[in-house]
Amino acid sequence: MKANALDFANFVKLEIEALKPEDFHGRTRRAKQLREEWYPISRLALHLLQPGLEVEIEVHGAAAGKVDATLRETGFRDRELKVEVTCTYEYEDSLRDELMMETGSAPGAGKITRIAGQISAVVTAVDYDYEIQRNARLVAERIKAKCGKVYSAETLLLVSFEDMAMSGWQNWVNFTEAMRRHEFSAERAPFSAIYVLNACTNEMQRLK
Repeated sequence: MKANALDFANFVKLEIEALKPEDFHGRTRRAKQLREEWYPISRLALHLLQPGLEVEIEVHGAAAGKVDATLRETGFRDRELKVEVTCTYEYEDSLRDELMMETGSAPGAGKITRIAGQISAVVTAVDYDYEIQRNARLVAERIKAKCGKVYSAETLLLVSFEDMAMSGWQNWVNFTEAMRRHEFSAERAPFSAIYVLNACTNEMQRLK
């Protein structure tokens, strides 16, 4: 699929809105691709879009040997970027989503497992910055994993996570400081740029 930034963002929005609740929360079928790849790509394109600059996106899906998308800018700047996307969604997150669908609530932290087909969750008190520390750890892990692969020099890495509570500049300052404790250096990463998106708040920061 190929489209300009505005059309692509609107298409993704409508596709997500049309998902059944069980597909949206379970990330089944098309929902996984929409939420974990296409939505973050659409936010990146809108982030780069500005007067005098057109942004076109071509998503590649599961095409062998290709990154997730190609982004082309034309206008006062002409360039082409390859976009590789990854997200921090884990197995425990899927269990919390499943429990939420089944019972209407799920603890945001604490041990959660599936035993004999039933999800068992323990409510646990956590520090005020628990989610910031967790997000930083997971983002750093995803970037390090991608650094172990070979990409062309014009490849941009986009990492997304979802956290409704993490909003505002100070939280992002704390986030980047927490990433340093995981021995992460954006400058040494083999990507032309690294962006991190909180898909719940549409806040995006560039790490490199």
